[in-house]
Amino acid sequence: MNLLELREIIKSNLEGASIPNLTDAMFNRWINSAQRWVCEGSLVSGGILIEHNFSFLVAETQADTTDKQRRYALPTAADSILAFKADKNIELINHLSYRHPLIKVLKKDIEDNPKFRNLAGKGVPSHFCIEQSDIWLYPLPSHASNNNTAFTINMEYYGYLTDLSADGDTNVLTISYPEVLEFKATALGFLWIKDEQVSLYDGLAKEKLAEMITVDQTKKIIGLERGMRPLLGQQLGV
Repeated sequence: MNLLELREIIKSNLEGASIPNLTDAMFNRWINSAQRWVCEGSLVSGGILIEHNFSFLVAETQADTTDKQRRYALPTAADSILAFKADKNIELINHLSYRHPLIKVLKKDIEDNPKFRNLAGKGVPSHFCIEQSDIWLYPLPSHASNNNTAFTINMEYYGYLTDLSADGDTNVLTISYPEVLEFKATALGFLWIKDEQVSLYDGLAKEKLAEMITVDQTKKIIGLERGMRPLLGQQLGV
């Protein structure tokens, strides 16, 4: 299903509602807001907040370090397939193509905790933190410690899908999970006019999202016995 087809279905759902002066731009905005909501993967189930990173939203990118520069911009939709949401795995590659994973820490801990004093200098980065839309490397990368060449930062991360804009646009959600976009975008339309049907479609959207999360968790688990599925929000089979 493409953007145009999805938009027409949502228009049909809203037929009969008192919504004046609807435009395609409004429908596109609701659809893209619904898409962002799905990518967030946040859901309250049984009073517990579930926050899920979907496996189909994994992307990978690389960047070279600048000598003695600590901060590097995270991927955005302008320079990468997916805009950054959350880190999955970050490695540093040296001039011999040797890779070693970087350890994630909080910037506050690095600055305030005495056990991290060894990261205050410069050399081969071993730790990182993410703050203010940047990745920060510790210690400060020194190219002198890498045969006077740049290190390569290899980042595997979870991202946000790029907004749909052209009528023929498609992506993994419009093709494999169009109903969740339909339900959530329809709910946003009813919300805009303060129609009571918003609760119906919002509930349908949440049910679809919960189903997607459960299925995706199952795919991430290796070695499950046949028929076993994780509970929503858990990473182990039950």
